[in-house]
Amino acid sequence: MLLLSFASGDALHIRLYDNGLAFRYELAEHEDTLYILHEATSFALQGAPQVYAQELVSSYELPYLPRTWPNIVGQRYGMPMLFSFEEGPHLLLSEAQLV
Repeated sequence: MLLLSFASGDALHIRLYDNGLAFRYELAEHEDTLYILHEATSFALQGAPQVYAQELVSSYELPYLPRTWPNIVGQRYGMPMLFSFEEGPHLLLSEAQLV
């Protein structure tokens, strides 16, 4: 595990596994209620993988249709997203412990 701590008191936890990677943002405690209005994590993928994703809707009840990466960049999609590369392993992006 790698822990990156910042002067603000915030931290980034990174953990590597044999077949995956996980990371978590940890925000310092604040006296007042803290609201996160925007989150800007991004990923740079090489090639043009096929992506199985659903459009971002509150019910998460739309089908996961195959799309190509260049065609969905900049659009809003919900998690999880499965990336299928022509050569190499698949990549699944998901999220957990959301409040």
